[in-house]
Amino acid sequence: DAVALTGLLDKPETSASSSKRQQAAVSARQYLDQHQLLQWAQVLFQNLIREQPEDPWAYIEKSRPAQRDRNAQSSQSDVNGKSGDDKASFATQFADAKQAQFATEQAKAQLSKELEIAMQKQADAKAEAKQAKKEISELRA
Repeated sequence: DAVALTGLLDKPETSASSSKRQQAAVSARQYLDQHQLLQWAQVLFQNLIREQPEDPWAYIEKSRPAQRDRNAQSSQSDVNGKSGDDKASFATQFADAKQAQFATEQAKAQLSKELEIAMQKQADAKAEAKQAKKEISELRA
């Protein structure tokens, strides 16, 4: 599917390719929703940003079995029918998703600031190097 999506992005836009792209997007979204991958990723990133563990990869590995258990429980409740708890669960998931979205936006803003600072430091270092080179040339002359 990723290869198909990549191929679609390289082609000029036509109504046929637009339709294929839309179908691919719908299919991808259904897959992500079916396996609750977007919700998991949002909550994972929210927790990573909030907790900032020393080893984020170990943290991610630890979260995977817990998510599998939640997915199994969710699938079982789908088979058994909806209950009153489903509304509360949905509300909780929605709130978690909103928090994750907010945390993601905050992280994006923070990374943008850090990138700007790093780029300024790089520009300053280049200017200092240029000035030092100029001074050395003047001393040699």
